[in-house]
Amino acid sequence: APAPAQRAQGSGTEPPAAAPARQRPKPAPGPSAATLRQAQAQWGGQIRQSVARAQRYPGGTRARGIVTLQITVSPSGSLRGVSVTGSSGDAALDRAAVSAARNARLPRAPNVLTAASYSFNLPLQFARR
Repeated sequence: APAPAQRAQGSGTEPPAAAPARQRPKPAPGPSAATLRQAQAQWGGQIRQSVARAQRYPGGTRARGIVTLQITVSPSGSLRGVSVTGSSGDAALDRAAVSAARNARLPRAPNVLTAASYSFNLPLQFARR
């Protein structure tokens, strides 16, 4: 009777049990999603304070109200865009809110925020004192 065929170790389709499978090294992990959210929220608070410091009540009106702005800011702190997403119902207050965003000295983003730009919604309250 012929002897059964023998196979050399390692020549089959399955790797030998003792040899570990080769894996590519994993890239160094970046910041977690929670870290990014926290950094963006903290930066958004700083931006809100900067815009509030630049806010001026406009002359020629006795109106009160809240203007909601959407602002887009680059990580360097440059204003990329501003629009009114919620009007106060008074054009002078709306213009004053946009001016506050344009005149504010915006802070730089934390280093972990590396996208081209970030958008924030800012409600600004106007009331005659």
